[in-house]
Amino acid sequence: MVQVKEHKPFTPETVEPTGGNGRGNGGGNGGGNGNGGGNGNGGGNGNGSTNGNGSTNGNGGGNGGGNGNGNGNGNGGGNGNGNGNGNTATVDVTSGDISTTATLAAGDTVSDIIDTRGDQDWYRVELTAGTTYQFGTAEGAVSPLADAVIAIYDANGNLITGNDDANGSLQASLLYTAATDGVFYIAVSGYGGLTGSFDLSMTEVNLNDSFGADAATAGTIAIGQTISDQLDFSGDHDWYAFDITSTQAITFSTAAGAGAAAGDTVITIYDAAGNVLASNDDNGTDFYSTLEFAASAGTY
Repeated sequence: MVQVKEHKPFTPETVEPTGGNGRGNGGGNGGGNGNGGGNGNGGGNGNGSTNGNGSTNGNGGGNGGGNGNGNGNGNGGGNGNGNGNGNTATVDVTSGDISTTATLAAGDTVSDIIDTRGDQDWYRVELTAGTTYQFGTAEGAVSPLADAVIAIYDANGNLITGNDDANGSLQASLLYTAATDGVFYIAVSGYGGLTGSFDLSMTEVNLNDSFGADAATAGTIAIGQTISDQLDFSGDHDWYAFDITSTQAITFSTAAGAGAAAGDTVITIYDAAGNVLASNDDNGTDFYSTLEFAASAGTY
């Protein structure tokens, strides 16, 4: 059976801030004291990325150092040289804001790593209005990221929406239909500061299912009938309505479609009011489903 895990809803707070507007202070005091000595004070301030979604974790993005020369007026006037170096942030392979040069396109899968707490990896994507896209994560090959978060931002770096847990796991899957053509950004992070490697995929999704995705648009199936269908994207559900004229036992089962890889299905039966009556995940021999149901007259 599938292990049941707690699902955490996505909120803006789910995306851990990476700390923009950080200042790296280089406060090095150089300066030798000659007789009567001059004090040279070095030091400058290195300013971190000022983007609201900055990736510098409060550390200056460069060396803020300056050289100060102090000349004493006393005997032997000493020269003091001070170099103040600001703290330089660790540079990740993939930037954590709209300055990123990493890109993603439909059909791509990239492998990357969240290497520090609060790290976000951003990818530039170009979306077409009216097209639905799915962005999904999977655990990477080495030191995998156990709990991933996906967020989508507009061209200015403003958060649009996101996803934390999906499909019975702690990985993330996000369906998004673009309202306008243009540039967007996909960001991956670890929930609660987790680190690790991940795979990120992007696909175009066809929402025009051959069978309905809810009870209101369900297709029909009859006793003795076999239907070939497919789940087109992560989170897709195919619904079928059937009528029973007298009380009888019915068996429903799934199997791999022609040319399909092994899968893992769930069958659920609802009454006409939408209440769950029975469900089966794995039938004991594989990850497909077999469900025996004693049905009385009615629509299901």
